[in-house]
Amino acid sequence: MKYFKKLIGAKCYLSPISPDDAEQYCEWISDAEVNRFMVFSSHRGLSWKI
Repeated sequence: MKYFKKLIGAKCYLSPISPDDAEQYCEWISDAEVNRFMVFSSHRGLSWKI
């Protein structure tokens, strides 16, 4: 797995999502207050066109 550096701040850090984050991520996307401005995309296959 390629290593990606975390962006570290005073109160939090940002890093790419990993399989270890799945449980917490599912909690976030299930919470209407958290996900109301999030944009989700799904795989549409190779034949999908805009």
